[in-house]
Amino acid sequence: MFLFLVDDTFDNYKDLWGPGIPSDELIQVVDSFCSICHGEEYDVSLEDRTRFPYFKYLCDFFKKYRKELFPIGIEQAAEFINASVDCLEANAWENRGWTGIDVPVDPRQEKRYYYYRRESTYGWLPCLESTCFYKNISVSKRIRQDPLMKMIRRRWVRASFIINDMFSIQKELRNDEKSNMLLIRGKTMSGSIAFEKTARDLKEAIQDIPALQMHLERKYKRSPEFANLQAYLNLGKAILDGNNQYLLIAERYGQKPFTATIHI
Repeated sequence: MFLFLVDDTFDNYKDLWGPGIPSDELIQVVDSFCSICHGEEYDVSLEDRTRFPYFKYLCDFFKKYRKELFPIGIEQAAEFINASVDCLEANAWENRGWTGIDVPVDPRQEKRYYYYRRESTYGWLPCLESTCFYKNISVSKRIRQDPLMKMIRRRWVRASFIINDMFSIQKELRNDEKSNMLLIRGKTMSGSIAFEKTARDLKEAIQDIPALQMHLERKYKRSPEFANLQAYLNLGKAILDGNNQYLLIAERYGQKPFTATIHI
């Protein structure tokens, strides 16, 4: 919930509160959140100076949440902390928090750059790791670092934000925003072709997951961690499916999204 609220503020600040937060102030806010992640104190004086909504509430909430993590397990807590810090720092960079300027990108590399950036800023993995705590699912660093697991996790994240792009396109068009693969592709092709190519990216992200999972499960079938590995993989699939269902029935972007059939 903490990261969802922070991400929502990054996404919708201008819509809800007016002009964006200055870069130097945004850096201080993100530094405060990262300090809490590392168990350090944040700059309390920032509470009276920042325009970041609900800053004190978010800091107090996250401090309490972090305190509750470590009795569950140091390794599991570290995974969540690391994923959270990566996500926060990437979001600040994406919102020009570190440099205050747009990063020039070769148009030929724009798709790759966009996907890399979205994989860094999307809060999907912290959501997965925090759910693991409450379900008492522990997967060792050895399995997490397995190339097969890395590929599965990357595909979960990519599939999730591509679907999000397809549903949020109306919001981006309405607010003259540019952070959407359909709009990036729309610079050089029609909207229908942009949608078709993005749907193909989604299919490519999803179609290999069952085979990757099968190979990973076969590899660790005799491991004492096998039951937890299966639980972790099932949880990842459930979160991906749940996110898709949420986008289908919710009106987060102001109205029901357009409907389209995507054969996967």
